[in-house]
Amino acid sequence: FVFADAGFDVYLVNHRGTTYARKHTKLKPNENAFWQFSLDEMTNFDMPATIDKVLQLSGNEHIYYIGHSHGALIGLTTLADNAKYNKKIKKMFLLGPVGAIQHEKLAARALFWVFKMLRPITNLYTSVLGAHEIGFNSRLIARIGTKMCTTFPIYYICKDLIGLSAGPIGLHLNMTRIPVYLSHSLGSTSSWTYLHYTQIQQAKRVVHFDYGNQLKNFEKYRAAAPHPYNYSQIRADTYLFWSRNDWITTPAEIEKTLIPSLPKGVIKGSYEIPEYNHIDFGIATTAKHRCYEPIIEIIFKDDPMSECMLSNNQ
Repeated sequence: FVFADAGFDVYLVNHRGTTYARKHTKLKPNENAFWQFSLDEMTNFDMPATIDKVLQLSGNEHIYYIGHSHGALIGLTTLADNAKYNKKIKKMFLLGPVGAIQHEKLAARALFWVFKMLRPITNLYTSVLGAHEIGFNSRLIARIGTKMCTTFPIYYICKDLIGLSAGPIGLHLNMTRIPVYLSHSLGSTSSWTYLHYTQIQQAKRVVHFDYGNQLKNFEKYRAAAPHPYNYSQIRADTYLFWSRNDWITTPAEIEKTLIPSLPKGVIKGSYEIPEYNHIDFGIATTAKHRCYEPIIEIIFKDDPMSECMLSNNQ
């Protein structure tokens, strides 16, 4: 709404499998084939199609892209694998961008450690069952959140659980809104998407999906193992918003992994918001002043007639 109030046409991305993206021309969500997708399909099919549709509807030649967390990663991989889209995105704003996930803290690190230990089992599980839905009952979670996150003293437990994964909770989080956030979060995706993230973390770089079968990999990549995304192909002006309080996209992730992987001159601005954790970029009560208004100022400084915005905050 902040961007719409500033005069932008705002388009929101819903990745396949999530609450508002469960239709297919041939397949249904109860079919395994519907769930045969990873980050690669979002990168090479969904996001390019979305960008082209937005340009068609708006009549513009380019868009401004805002991505948070997973949405930031998909923005990067899309430009890395699809060079022509660098000309279609005039500026890209990345909030807490997920990368190789090498420097995460506490709960996030423990979760990926568990995934690593279970990798042989998950490979077998995926090969036997194939791709399938992994989802959460948002209504149930919202009900639980309403009880836990608004009742004293359980309120503090809920707050600490959020902090364990995302980072320390500050005064800028409105805890009374947690049930609302939960009712629109934790949507479904494919088992391949979760598996892909564990592969990236273990490879220590953003790689394409490993099918766990050399013949299938060779058919897809002409190699026995998947290759990394080539961030050196990214040309769109990029702005980073990050925080030392973020326990998923840590400062080390930004400084040691992401920035060195991008071509020199691509990063036009790097903005630290020290008090934010990973989810604050999307829901903090101060996000309007700390994130969104600065983005609008950057855009209007170079292009006062700008009017098309694509937001990807999955």
